[in-house]
Amino acid sequence: MFCPKCGTRYDGNIRYCERCGESLQKSIHERNVLSKEMAESGGTGRGTKALIIVCIILIVGIGATAGVLLQKSANNTQAPNTQQSTSGSNQPTWHQVAAYTGPGVVNETFSIRGSQFKVTMSALPVVNYKNNYLGVAIGSGNYLIDSGTLSWSATESPAKKENVISVSQGNGTYNIVITPTDIQSYNVTVLDYY
Repeated sequence: MFCPKCGTRYDGNIRYCERCGESLQKSIHERNVLSKEMAESGGTGRGTKALIIVCIILIVGIGATAGVLLQKSANNTQAPNTQQSTSGSNQPTWHQVAAYTGPGVVNETFSIRGSQFKVTMSALPVVNYKNNYLGVAIGSGNYLIDSGTLSWSATESPAKKENVISVSQGNGTYNIVITPTDIQSYNVTVLDYY
């Protein structure tokens, strides 16, 4: 055995340390109490048991926290993709349905899926110092729904012009008639909103 004060080794029968004079009876008494506690608890003291319980609780707590964080991270990774596909399918956008170009007359039909559509038109007139004109008419069956024009007077600069026709008539099949008069080139595009 060893003196608790100076660490000198001693025989278990002496009462005081020969080197520093520390009472060894107290150490013997503490050792006997500890030995008794260990015997009653199956070889481990109360302090050791408490330490083991605290360690187990910490390990379980850390494991549970890590599991929750990993699950949350996995959900956050998947959620934006789901939201994008959901919001992408719910947010209508413009889709080109038809496009017409040329200097010639057009009389065609097109189909619309959404509740509204628009027709964009741009044209460049022939430089002939006459009145130049591009007319676009939208109809359904025998009814005119809307129309738009681009025109230049004989003295006006022959610059490119643009216009838009917006229609909120709903889905279905529509007619488009494009009538150019002294137009060098034009572009007419039908855009569906769905």
